[in-house]
Amino acid sequence: MTAEIQFISAGAGSGKTYTITEALNRALLEENFSPDSIFATTFTKKAAQELLQRVREKVLQTVAADPSKQALALQINQAKIGTLHSLCAIYVERFAFELGLSPKLNIIDEQHAEQMLYEVFEQLADVEAVQNMIERALATGLRFGFGKAGFKGESTTIIDLAVKLVQEARANAIAPEDFKKMAQSSWQAYESLLPAVDENSEINLKSYLELAKATVRNLEDVYTANNRDFPGWLKKLRNSSFVDPQRFKWSDWENDEGLSGKAVLPYTQPLLSFKARYAECSDFRNDLKQFIEDIFALAEGLAVRYQAEKRKIGYIDYADLEAYFLNIIQNPAYLSAIAPEFAFVLVDEFQDTNPMQLAIYSELFKVARKVTLVGDLKQAIYGFRGASPELMELLINKLRQQGHKITALESSWRSTSEVLAYSNQLFTKVFDDQQVALNLVEKNNWQVPSEQFLPAVSHWPLLGKNAAEYAKDLCHKLQQVMQKPPLIPANKDVGTTESVKMRPLRWRDIVILENSNADIRATVAALQQAGIPAVAEQSGLTEQAEVI
Repeated sequence: MTAEIQFISAGAGSGKTYTITEALNRALLEENFSPDSIFATTFTKKAAQELLQRVREKVLQTVAADPSKQALALQINQAKIGTLHSLCAIYVERFAFELGLSPKLNIIDEQHAEQMLYEVFEQLADVEAVQNMIERALATGLRFGFGKAGFKGESTTIIDLAVKLVQEARANAIAPEDFKKMAQSSWQAYESLLPAVDENSEINLKSYLELAKATVRNLEDVYTANNRDFPGWLKKLRNSSFVDPQRFKWSDWENDEGLSGKAVLPYTQPLLSFKARYAECSDFRNDLKQFIEDIFALAEGLAVRYQAEKRKIGYIDYADLEAYFLNIIQNPAYLSAIAPEFAFVLVDEFQDTNPMQLAIYSELFKVARKVTLVGDLKQAIYGFRGASPELMELLINKLRQQGHKITALESSWRSTSEVLAYSNQLFTKVFDDQQVALNLVEKNNWQVPSEQFLPAVSHWPLLGKNAAEYAKDLCHKLQQVMQKPPLIPANKDVGTTESVKMRPLRWRDIVILENSNADIRATVAALQQAGIPAVAEQSGLTEQAEVI
């Protein structure tokens, strides 16, 4: 069966939920899809519940004058509307016996799965055969600027890298036995970016450190002979890892702070010339290759042991659910029994589709009569669960080449003119002609002429070296803003400029989006310590965290 496929580009605030609700309503009332033939996925449980409720209400409104069709509103619960993982679980439970599983699934969410990966790594670290590899990777990792031996801390560690590799591999259906090939491919890709090296080259770490030490001594002699105090950069240099093999980092080689000054250049030029040949250093290349191989080897061992531990306990994670469901729909005998349940496939937040999920949808497309994909290419930059803008763009172009319908929701019902102009200018350059620009609806075309009015877009560079310091500086900047609170619209539906009523900004009006749960914890702690009222909803099975 060749499905009718439509892709709808739907930016934030463009009426996406309304459009999806209308599409499902038409499928039920005009296109003769039965509720139990609908398979609709969303990114969160909350979104799925909201969509189901809206569809039910819309169907009731539409059939109010036709009692014979009102039963559809009650039957709508037969439609499978949920997160992909929750829908996968329905079928994995149904085919549990055939898959060799218990019919009572013990599903762990992403946070639990990640915690378990770290715990399993600690068990792995107790294995004598692995300890030497870990110690070597730790030492090399320090030279590349990764954190110390702490298993999970503020700095990225080798354990963080191994865990991330396992998570990415599982999201892309990559088996542990393929990790060695991945390591080789990773090194080859990096090596291709480096200049060719003469086997007899004298550019190595030992020569560099000897020259660095000699340069520092010469500079000290020059300043001493002229009865001048050592400048701050030289004091810092002579006591740093710059000239200490035990604390050396590869980033030190690149650091030329204070060495390019006109007064010292005659003494530092040889070292600067040596620095310029950084990528030729054999020790750097060997370190990098060994580090890549060790991290992938550790990840391979972690992946194998993680799977074994899950089986022993009876746990199933999200990647397992996807893999089992893919196995089901790729089996002709199983698929024939359930194919009618995929007559209409609707995928919300399609930009967050990773390769494993794309494989699932591709199988469903083969048996569907109609497919509607709704996504926002701009949001693909977040890379949720292994998704990527490149994959999304490739898919859109492929659908276009195959003659499928590509449409866009072109109006922004949420943003104001300045915010929208900024977004359009930014993303149209990134994504060329992929229909990412939005037009402002007239009711939002307003602006309050006031010096106290909050700018639509501001850039706040945060000072610090880690999440805690960034959060502290963020608190300072927020407090500066709130010393004289800017004005914002007092009513939700602002309408025209004449109808806009203003009020001062309040703490509860501020929302902070973070990159990770660890960043959220650091920010909330800093806010509360600064006396700023803050709450954080920690993400559950599929919910996103936010700070208000």
